[in-house]
Amino acid sequence: MKTLFDHIDLKNKVKISLLLDRMTVRNVLLSFTVVSITSTSSFSQVLTLRNDGAQIEKSETNPKPIPELSISADPFLQGQSYDFPSGGVVTRGRLMAKVEAADLNVLPYLLVGRLSVGGSGCTAQFVHSSTTLLTAAHCVYDIRNRQWLKGFEFMLATNREYFGNSDLECISIPSKYAEIPGNEYSLERFKYDYAWIKLRRSGPGHLELKFNLEGTGGQGSNEYGDFKAVGYPTNYGDHRIMQTVNGTLGSLSKPHGLASMVGNLMRSGSSGGAWISDDNSAIGLNSFTNSERPGVMYSPYFDDLFSIVLDSAKNNCR
Repeated sequence: MKTLFDHIDLKNKVKISLLLDRMTVRNVLLSFTVVSITSTSSFSQVLTLRNDGAQIEKSETNPKPIPELSISADPFLQGQSYDFPSGGVVTRGRLMAKVEAADLNVLPYLLVGRLSVGGSGCTAQFVHSSTTLLTAAHCVYDIRNRQWLKGFEFMLATNREYFGNSDLECISIPSKYAEIPGNEYSLERFKYDYAWIKLRRSGPGHLELKFNLEGTGGQGSNEYGDFKAVGYPTNYGDHRIMQTVNGTLGSLSKPHGLASMVGNLMRSGSSGGAWISDDNSAIGLNSFTNSERPGVMYSPYFDDLFSIVLDSAKNNCR
């Protein structure tokens, strides 16, 4: 028997339908159903979690720490040297970035909320559709124990609309995020640090999505333009008040699968918060920091695999 799998190429607006043999679909029953989808051609593995209706008790939410790497040898990270004063203002050339409370009555902030999976407090937002949330993979998957975090809660900031476990359809992440061996906080792993969450009911709208962008850091030309980051950090707003900060592209490395944002001082609790362009499109997310480059936040690069993982979630992770 074959299973229809749709791939939407958002950049070129092309829809590709593939029939996958069910022998390529592997089901493992946990408290949810975990599915690994494999195919040939350009499709890579997608690890998914489907809600089988299991009742999971709520747990106390604690802000998820932003992973911090201490890497000086890697050329991508080593090539960035910025000087930052203390406090909430960051200066880099003409850039002045200040973390401040977001206006919850306007876009894009009314589409952002606090996420809690397994008691870990993060940030998520509706992107691409009113039933798909974007966040960081480390907010939904426990890499140390190689298992999914259990329990789902999401609350919008504007009207405090609540989405609970019964509203969750499934979650998709790149399988490479879980398969890479070794250190929990590895540079190779964080190029896959994103997750798509499919809900059973709609939110109030959604941000647009851009991927495969081109760009160079500093004053060079790039498709990122001016953008902002959002989140619920503990170091600003105590993980209770949504914060926003303007920034600029520091560097972009497609081979590393990473981009950096200069001027983002948000920490624990802001994981998964989107980088949002002036036209309200998600172009990155808060993933990890480097202790040797304070004031710089890193995001996985949104490439073709990123859109394939989204396709999986849109198809109810089947």
